[in-house]
Amino acid sequence: METCNSIAERLKDLPAMPGVVIRLQSLTKRDDVGSREVAQILEKDTAIVARVLKLVNSPFYGISQGVSSIEEAVAILGFNALHQLALSTAVFHTLAPGDSVLDINDFWRHSFGVGTITKHLCRGQSKDTQNEAMMGGLLHDVGRLVFASADAEKFNAFYYERAAVTDIEDEAEFFGVDHQTVGALLAEKWNFPKSITHMIGKHHCPEQAPEAYSLLVGAVSMADLLCHTMAVGFSASSYATDFSCAAWQQLNLEISDLEVILTDALSEIDDAEHIFSSP
Repeated sequence: METCNSIAERLKDLPAMPGVVIRLQSLTKRDDVGSREVAQILEKDTAIVARVLKLVNSPFYGISQGVSSIEEAVAILGFNALHQLALSTAVFHTLAPGDSVLDINDFWRHSFGVGTITKHLCRGQSKDTQNEAMMGGLLHDVGRLVFASADAEKFNAFYYERAAVTDIEDEAEFFGVDHQTVGALLAEKWNFPKSITHMIGKHHCPEQAPEAYSLLVGAVSMADLLCHTMAVGFSASSYATDFSCAAWQQLNLEISDLEVILTDALSEIDDAEHIFSSP
């Protein structure tokens, strides 16, 4: 058995960004990106294409006609939205552990649920902010995928062999680092937008988020709590941060607003059931 610090010591070995995503990242510096150019890059990875198209055709985007190609998706959604989708999809594809370690489809269901509710909690914001909210929610627990991929035995020992619900402090003591920190380190290594990096790295402590990102971090923290409460998917742990009054106040919502938001979000999650199967 390795020491409890083994995963912390191996953070330098976090997986590199897939080649197709590196090439997409290089396009973000340009203003003249064409849909065909993006499609030619993404089509080199069929697994990423399959998942991206599932997401594009999910209720989140509300596209009435079916989208069957990456080129069409870029034309409809724009490069920035497709880039974020590819980034999040690449994370799941690169880090997905074996079925004996974690039910990745149930993990994906929880992640999508948090992303969808986070987006709805930000419904009064711009479309770009809502896209960031969706992606941050989708990726909030990516650190747990790092744990599962790095050491399946320790992952099972901590998440499945303990009788009590474990909190973020227990996690940090056991692994030498918590999943927020690992997720944020991966996000930085992969050059995620700062907003998404903070959503991953602060979702259990929203009061610590920089002011510029406090709304998004508060939204993902609230969405995570709601998904755990309603048992939307399962991310290996039922632990959720306590309700944050500060995060709720940032959202500037009434309880009646929350009822409508949850009705709409849960309907989208139910309608998107097809995306939770492996590509």
